[in-house]
Amino acid sequence: MSESVITGLFTLFGVLVTATVAIISQNQQIKSNERILKRKRLVNEMIRNLDAFHHLEEEYIATLIAYRTQKGDTTFVTHDAILKEFRKKLREKDMDLDFSPSYITYYKKTFDC
Repeated sequence: MSESVITGLFTLFGVLVTATVAIISQNQQIKSNERILKRKRLVNEMIRNLDAFHHLEEEYIATLIAYRTQKGDTTFVTHDAILKEFRKKLREKDMDLDFSPSYITYYKKTFDC
C-alpha cells in the first residue's frame, strides 16, 4: 500500500476513536448533569417543605394560644411555652426536632436554592 493510503487509514481511525470518546464523554456529562439537577430539585423541595412546616407550626401555635386563652387557661399560653411543651413531647417519643427558621435561610444559601 502506498504511504498516503496508510496515513489516511490511520487518520480515519484516529478520527473515529476521537469521535467515539467524545460521544461517550458527552453522554456521561449529560447523565451527570441530570443527576445533579434531580438532586437540586429534591433539595429545593425539602427546603420548601421545611418552610411550609415552620409556617404550619406557627399557625398551629397561634390557634392554640387563642383557644387556651379563650378557655381561661393561664399555663402554656405563650409561643415559646407551647413550642417547648410540644418539643418535649416529641423528645419523649424519641423524635427530637431541633429546628429553627434560620436553618431554612442557611440551607438556601448552602445549596444555592
